[in-house]
Amino acid sequence: MEVNINNVNVVELVNLDISLMAIEDKIIVLHDNYKSGYECEDCNETGFVTCTSCDGSGLNRFDSNCTTCEGKKQLVCPVCKGQKLIIEIPQSARTLPTTGVVVSMGPECHAMKITKAISNAKLIIEMYHKFKSITEAKEEEKIQNKNISNWTKDLEETPIRLGSRVIFGPHVGTFLPMKGNVKLKIMRVTEPLAVIFGKGCESKDFIDFESNNY
Repeated sequence: MEVNINNVNVVELVNLDISLMAIEDKIIVLHDNYKSGYECEDCNETGFVTCTSCDGSGLNRFDSNCTTCEGKKQLVCPVCKGQKLIIEIPQSARTLPTTGVVVSMGPECHAMKITKAISNAKLIIEMYHKFKSITEAKEEEKIQNKNISNWTKDLEETPIRLGSRVIFGPHVGTFLPMKGNVKLKIMRVTEPLAVIFGKGCESKDFIDFESNNY
């Protein structure tokens, strides 16, 4: 599944031809795809394996549909039963937090309020230059540029904003069961446990899934 994040607060699921945008004080988080250690290796996390009767061709030796896979070329993985993960996942793994990237924010989130204020200030400057005298326009531009500078600094100091990688509990928010194995979750902007920084968070393999519950 191709996911297009175009930095305009919209998440586009290209293959499904739909887009999502958070509302109110909600945020949409795209799960990181790190390994838990419980993925099914037999099907490589797809939930399906190649049909051995037809070697993935979907046809038998008479060029008719394979009776085993019914011409589909693949079968449901017998190990994970199509679940992509092994059947029994230890409780310790189920209760561990996970991580993801904020890809959309509702208008009531602090970062989006600041972003809107900056946009409005730039619009005011443009309108003054179009309809007011040069003196008035320059004076207003000076005022609005000072506001923009302060708001930009505030935005940079706001921990949760578009593009932030956050860590959150397994039962937080609402999971969106989208096709194509796209893992999206909607939650309130106050629900993430922390924002993660540093090069190490890019590998998404820093959570120990074998840990005991605390």
